[in-house]
Amino acid sequence: MTRISVAMASYNGADWIGAQLESILEQTRLPDEIVITDDGSTDGTVAAAQAALKGFSGRVRVETNPARLGYRQNFLKAFGLCTGDLVAFCDQDDLWKPGKLAAVEAAAQADPRALVLCHNFEVVDAEGRVTIPDYYAYIGRHGKRRQDSVKGCAMTVRKSALPGGLLDAAGDEPHDGLFMLLGLCAGAARFIDTPLISHRLHDTNTSGRITVPVSRLSALYRRVRFRARFGGSEAGYYLSKIPEARLGTARALLQALEGAGYDCSAGLSVIAKRLG
Repeated sequence: MTRISVAMASYNGADWIGAQLESILEQTRLPDEIVITDDGSTDGTVAAAQAALKGFSGRVRVETNPARLGYRQNFLKAFGLCTGDLVAFCDQDDLWKPGKLAAVEAAAQADPRALVLCHNFEVVDAEGRVTIPDYYAYIGRHGKRRQDSVKGCAMTVRKSALPGGLLDAAGDEPHDGLFMLLGLCAGAARFIDTPLISHRLHDTNTSGRITVPVSRLSALYRRVRFRARFGGSEAGYYLSKIPEARLGTARALLQALEGAGYDCSAGLSVIAKRLG
């Protein structure tokens, strides 16, 4: 049986975390484990989380970092502590729709080679009012594709397929960019078009702003230009946008993933070309 973990990185989210955890406990397919790593909250976030999880029968692990890590490393720490086959990243201030985990599990079971599963979402404001009902449609109207603007809050990773020690090579990469890189370069990123969460944007978000998209024509021109230079693969397009200083990290990650049986040759070829 597939085991599912939820990985949440929290920081001063006492106003939101209770409702988010309640939405997780109302899933039609409950998680087997919930891991929360708190980055030194001073507003009662940890107590609010523990209170919300009192009725959860699965495994719970709540840790407070002895020193601030920042949201990037905090998410990777939570991911590292998870023991499930699938790890669903979770923002502290969103709301999950009841069928989220069931839909992600079904997609993972339908494609055992899928490494990263991303899903659509709606965007809501601080009061829960819907401002963008379909994120994929929103970015599509402005020339972006699903893989061009991935959000960690809508991402699940098949941790059981990753080689040991992979995170040691991750450096300071954001967790969503890191796993999207691996998924695309391995040809193992999959997308679910149904909105499965309400992604909340408010004045105190640590990350997750919805930026104003570039024009459709500009986005198309950029893809054509990069693909002409680095090849037609998704790996080539994605890697063409990574700063040269981070290519060494990307190469180490892809080499580790190749050791786990995924073909990352296209991505490694792009990196070699860029580095000369």
